[in-house]
Amino acid sequence: MCLVMFAMFASCSRWATHIRFVHPVVLAWLVSVSALGAALYLRVHAAPTWSVVGWLVATLAFVVGCWLLDRRSMFQSPTINWTLIDTLTLVGVVLLGMALRVVQLEQAPLTMLGDEGAMGTEALRVLSGEAVDPFATGWLSHPALWFFLQAGSLQLFGDNLYGLRMLSAIIGTASLGTTFVMARLLYGWRVAAMTALLLATYHFHIHFSRVGLNNIGDPFFGTLLVLLLAVGWRTESHVALGMAGVTLGFAQYFYHGTRLFFVIIVLLGLIGLVKLATSERHKVDMAVVPALLVIAGACVVLAPLIQTYVQQPDMAVLRFVQEGVTWEWLQEKSLVTGQSVPTIVLDQLQRGVLAFHSYVDAYGFYDERRPLLWGMGAALMPLGFLLACFRVREWPYQVLVIWFVAGIVLGGAIWIITPGSPRYVTLTPVVCIFVALALDALLRELPHALPVSPAASRAGVVVALGFMMLASPASYFVQFLPREQIGGEITHTGNALARYVQQQPADARVWVLGRWQLDSGSASLVTFLARDQDVVFINDPMEDPESLAPFLDRPTVYLATPERRGELEMIEQVFPGGATIELVWLSNPKTLLYGYKLAQFP
Repeated sequence: MCLVMFAMFASCSRWATHIRFVHPVVLAWLVSVSALGAALYLRVHAAPTWSVVGWLVATLAFVVGCWLLDRRSMFQSPTINWTLIDTLTLVGVVLLGMALRVVQLEQAPLTMLGDEGAMGTEALRVLSGEAVDPFATGWLSHPALWFFLQAGSLQLFGDNLYGLRMLSAIIGTASLGTTFVMARLLYGWRVAAMTALLLATYHFHIHFSRVGLNNIGDPFFGTLLVLLLAVGWRTESHVALGMAGVTLGFAQYFYHGTRLFFVIIVLLGLIGLVKLATSERHKVDMAVVPALLVIAGACVVLAPLIQTYVQQPDMAVLRFVQEGVTWEWLQEKSLVTGQSVPTIVLDQLQRGVLAFHSYVDAYGFYDERRPLLWGMGAALMPLGFLLACFRVREWPYQVLVIWFVAGIVLGGAIWIITPGSPRYVTLTPVVCIFVALALDALLRELPHALPVSPAASRAGVVVALGFMMLASPASYFVQFLPREQIGGEITHTGNALARYVQQQPADARVWVLGRWQLDSGSASLVTFLARDQDVVFINDPMEDPESLAPFLDRPTVYLATPERRGELEMIEQVFPGGATIELVWLSNPKTLLYGYKLAQFP
């Protein structure tokens, strides 16, 4: 609270000499601080629902204060050129991207990831009233606000897998718009249009827009944050800078990867400060207000989550403790493999750097046959990266280079399992910008380097762009989805079980013999997909089949994992006359579950 007040009123006092009436700004920010304090108090001592109201009021009052500061400032914001062509491009890209992300959302991919099931189960807890605090942490230390948003999606779009995934599809589609506007402001229409078209049809981005996970928030918040920072810095708009802080704070309620944006902003700020100090020292103090507004906006939105981490400090670092590269892990791996620690570190860095080109997803969330980028895009992306490095003294290219390098290190190299596709989703807009920069450079330089006309150069680039736009979604919908490779055998087992149980009569009793669900969380697939069915998991080995006696007036089926198949034979001996079944999954032809239907089962 003290940090919020300091950042707000320090920025206000900085411009007091240029503002005729500063009192409305002070009033708005006093309302913001008061509402935030009330929200934090109510969350602990009263109903968390009312704390959300206070949180929203605090955020809105802060933005209003920034707007009032703009209105009474001596500075006039210059206009940003926007044409009808920009509007048509934006609308076309969004419609194209939406079609690729929404159609047959429940069937493609048909496999539901265990993490989807776990998040869906958390959303069901919200709908049932069991979970009431959106500022707490839930499954695997994820901030609970995402589950509340998924609960709203279930209510709006259907209480099923389609409704669960629709939120991701909406956010993924929205990120196309923010990416286009950001690139349009920083790199011009041509690069922006190519970037947005590439991202709209990028198989990797499409996939994470079609699964019910919070990772897809990374590119949306990242591009929106950079856009607001660029607008705020160029136009000296206080509301844009304040909204950048709000965006930074709100992003932290989604996937943990959004913490990367703190690193990006700090590095950009330090570079900018050094540049001002060495070339335009008299302007150094002008950077104070933008920094304070971003800090204040982030603190207002983040305050309830910070309160949670203060109460439960382990939750803030739980994911890294579980999956991060630590000194102890390096030493242990060195002993097991015989490799030196520097060699292991270099291997981690190599996997992080080459995640888009040479290594497949090691996490099981996406394709295990191809890297995240291939074909023409894989060839052009390094060229675009080099072009950005050559112009790294300019702010728009500093953003790209820092975002990419920080992403492959903090999202890849420092994690035990790497490359992991969920942590690289944040880089999808950056990768597409690199490809677009390379295409733009070819368009400009080919007529000078080769005996080709400008028209032929344009035609070649258009053909290359069109080929990538067709090949990428085709590889996803025509090649990847029929294989249904996401997830491992445990995930496939959970899906086979859940889909089978879904097809049973409402009064059927299903006994499941197996411990697999305790270690994987795949039981949540059954909890979400077949929540209305009577399913009982028997975790420990069964000794007496009579303990699982069927109801005389209800259909009964017994299912068992392969290692517990012998227990089914015991049940068959005690209750003879039934039928045996075997459950498989699309991409896993081996028998995943053995079953036995009692004779009275229809």
